[in-house]
Amino acid sequence: MKKKFVDVRTGKEVAVGVPYDIEFVGPHGAMKLRGDHMSAAILDFLKACGAVKEVIDNEPEKEGYNLIGGVPDNIGYYIAKMGNRLGIDPLHACMLMEVIGTANHTAPFSILLREVALELDRKYPDHIENSREIYYINLFNGTITKADKGWIRNYRNFAAFRTVEDAKVACKILSPIMKDLFKKV
Repeated sequence: MKKKFVDVRTGKEVAVGVPYDIEFVGPHGAMKLRGDHMSAAILDFLKACGAVKEVIDNEPEKEGYNLIGGVPDNIGYYIAKMGNRLGIDPLHACMLMEVIGTANHTAPFSILLREVALELDRKYPDHIENSREIYYINLFNGTITKADKGWIRNYRNFAAFRTVEDAKVACKILSPIMKDLFKKV
C-alpha cells in the first residue's frame, strides 16, 4: 500500500515534479493552476484548498512476481486484487474463495479468470467491446473458444480476451486450478 495524491475533480494522480493542470474553487473563487513542474509548496496549497486529496493505493505491487505476457503469473496476486476490490485483506479473500468453492467448484476459477482478463486488457487503449474478436475459456472443458459478439450483452461479469494469446496466458497462469478442475475422471 502506497499513498498518493489525486485531483478531486478528475481523479488523476498528482505528484511533485510532474506537469499539472488543475481547476478548483479556492479561497478567491474559481481557480486554474497549470505548470510544467509541481512543487511541494503548490501541492500543499492544493491540499489546503481541497483540490487534491491523499488516497491509499491498495493495488497489489507487481514487483516480486514473474511476468507472463506483461502480467504477474502468481495466483495470489489475483486473489489480492479481488480482495482489494471487495475491501478485504488477502487472507480473507482466500477464505472467501474457499467458501465459494464449496458451493460451486467452478466459481473461484471463473472469478480469478475475470481478474486475469482485466489485468491483460489494461494494455489496450479502448474498451474490449471495440475488439474485432472476443475469446473466452469454456468452463465445461477448459478450451479457448471464439465468442459470438451478438450474444454478449455486457462485459462486466465475463472473462473475455481479445486474442488467443491472451487467453493462453490466462490458462498458463491458472493452470494449477485448471489441472484439477478439468482432469479426466
